[in-house]
Amino acid sequence: MISIEQHLDIFESGRPSMRQNNTDLLKLGVLAEAEFHEFTDAWLDLLADPSQETAQEASQEAADVALFLAQCMRAIGTSLDTEMRDKIAFNTSRFVSVDFPEDQPYLPAYKASKQWVKNVGWKQQYYMQPNVCYDLSHIKNTPVS
Repeated sequence: MISIEQHLDIFESGRPSMRQNNTDLLKLGVLAEAEFHEFTDAWLDLLADPSQETAQEASQEAADVALFLAQCMRAIGTSLDTEMRDKIAFNTSRFVSVDFPEDQPYLPAYKASKQWVKNVGWKQQYYMQPNVCYDLSHIKNTPVS
């Protein structure tokens, strides 16, 4: 099965303007933000009128956001998949939602969860030492005006 990264390589290969956009980090960020606004509009349309059509539109816009985020991550030498996995591991190391039952006060449950994280060693493994090294060598240090 072909990965998203491979699909993006193929998609980019025939589109010189896309390759140029992907080296301009400011432009790439602005395009990602624009896609997110389109997603937000589509999501609100779905909430106002839940139908197959509005659900499909919201889904397509969410995919556009994810694709632009994937391009952003590729531009700095990582992948969206890698970052999502790392973030899930990091969030897991911060707290476990099952540790916060409604019938217990928050503070004792929070302290118990933090102790568990410390005992297991998740904080050192995922929080203190990032798993990704970013390739920023090609980024031009141009001021934003």
